Amino acid sequence: MASKHAIIIVKNARGEYLQYYENSWNGYLFLNCKWENNKDIAKISDTVLEKLGIKPLKIDYLFTKIHSKYSVKHEKIREYEHYFYLVDIGTEFIDKKEFVINNTKFKWLSMEELENDPEIMQINGDIIGFIKEWFIK
Repeated sequence: MASKHAIIIVKNARGEYLQYYENSWNGYLFLNCKWENNKDIAKISDTVLEKLGIKPLKIDYLFTKIHSKYSVKHEKIREYEHYFYLVDIGTEFIDKKEFVINNTKFKWLSMEELENDPEIMQINGDIIGFIKEWFIK
């Protein structure tokens, strides 16, 4: 059975993507949440509110990808079903390259920065590739 997650893409005006440091993966990831029902947009809004302390202004569905990859966290090949959403949070945190909320580190990274970080690419290269492909169509 595939592990289902919503991938929450927050992009700023400089073209950078919001990442958070996930201790269990030892690296930066896109915001995400377990995803059982692709019509439960409230879960995405709740996740953004929980992590950033703000409600999203807009949530747009982009695409879905089903794929298998090696899970560094679980140390085995797993099947994933990812639903990608572009989320507008307005201008909150726009002036801060890095910040901490509730002991969680956040960082804005460009696509180039994401692709040039070997640790990020090891744990999240597939997601980064899917997002890059979507935005350069």
